Amino acid sequence: MTEWRNVNRYGYNPYALWIPYGLVSLFTFLTVIIGIIAFSTNGVQRGIKFQDVLNAVERKDIRVAPEPMQPEEKDGDT
Repeated sequence: MTEWRNVNRYGYNPYALWIPYGLVSLFTFLTVIIGIIAFSTNGVQRGIKFQDVLNAVERKDIRVAPEPMQPEEKDGDT
């Protein structure tokens, strides 16, 4: 006859979660503070439209990425 016993092999220690939750809460708090400082420094632009984004992208004085390199032609290639 086989006898089975249910044994809990996992432990749960809620006090061990204070460190990760505390670090995440601190990081979130610092991120919110940095965001508030950025908004107060730069101002908040309300009512931004898709056209405003397009106008910013189309500015000629902003270079987003370098031109792609063209392959060099070798003698004999057509």
